[in-house]
Amino acid sequence: MPLGAAPPVYAAVSNYSVVPFVAWLRGPEPTFVPDSDEVAAVLEVPLSTLIDENAWIGAADSWPGLHLPVVDTAIWGLTARLLADLLPALRAGRREAEPSGEGSGNQSADEPR
Repeated sequence: MPLGAAPPVYAAVSNYSVVPFVAWLRGPEPTFVPDSDEVAAVLEVPLSTLIDENAWIGAADSWPGLHLPVVDTAIWGLTARLLADLLPALRAGRREAEPSGEGSGNQSADEPR
């Protein structure tokens, strides 16, 4: 289910404008197949890791900039920049959706991963 689009981000290195779209995927786990002409691999990262501000390291004004180490690689560059625009809204939505101390605290089947 489409949730919306973020503002376009211009990437001077490639001379492309990128518009990130956000969607909610219900049902069976999707199988992502990378197009070798576009990407080397698909990196799946839990939402809880992406929205953890303490997991991100570095600064925007130093190389490689703000980045997120993940297993044997890192999210950096344009991908990190796109996420920097989206993650504050996701963090806010996650805080609003958190139970107020009721229930078991277990993740529901419809909660993003």
